[in-house]
Amino acid sequence: DGVAYCWGMDSWGELGDGLVHQSCPWPGSPSTTVDCSLSPVPVTSLDNVLRLVTGEGRAHVLRSGGETWGWGNNEYGELGDGTVTQRNTPVSLSVTSDVIAISSETSHTCAVRTDGTLWCWGANDDGKLGDGTYADRTTAAQVVGLTDVVSVSTGLWNTCAFRSDGALFCWGLNVLGQLG
Repeated sequence: DGVAYCWGMDSWGELGDGLVHQSCPWPGSPSTTVDCSLSPVPVTSLDNVLRLVTGEGRAHVLRSGGETWGWGNNEYGELGDGTVTQRNTPVSLSVTSDVIAISSETSHTCAVRTDGTLWCWGANDDGKLGDGTYADRTTAAQVVGLTDVVSVSTGLWNTCAFRSDGALFCWGLNVLGQLG
């Protein structure tokens, strides 16, 4: 039906419904509790959802028409709404149209647009945003020198993208050989 549902921890508003839920024990510490939902709850005010991706304490959706929305933890601007404000309900992102793919990891998010350009935002330690800097971004910055992108995958310290010709490109930290 195009409605997104989330469940589990809600410490940063990552369920996207703006409500307070029951208290659940924090894993590994029975004396500490967190807000959570043990059953699926609908994300507030979103329909026509095609894809939902999650990162650490947040979520993003891709809607029909290529719109992107996000909510939850936003410590490094990884929601892409131009702020570092935590969001308990969905907000429209800086890449707001013509998106065909989205990926989100611990502290950054990337989106592929219909024109084959790749845009990333959030934490930029190790250059994982691909914009030629190490500056964190609260709005989308285009990845430098890469066109004809069809898919993207974000990792903890890096990003990889496939082009339409099958070529794979990766950038960011490479201490474990993760760039190939």
